[in-house]
Amino acid sequence: MIAKLPESDRSYLAKKLLGSLGEPEPPSPEEKQLLERRSEGIKSGQVQPLSPGELKDRLQGS
Repeated sequence: MIAKLPESDRSYLAKKLLGSLGEPEPPSPEEKQLLERRSEGIKSGQVQPLSPGELKDRLQGS
């Protein structure tokens, strides 16, 4: 299992995997609209973003 490898080995593998991905595709017009709406919601205060810890807790069902 990868999680049992030493940190230096995991880091090496992660760098190799990330390097193999290439450049991401630009967002579609629909994705751009969604990003703009979400950004405006945050700027206006209608939406409160989650901290990384809150997001992790929600994803883990805590």
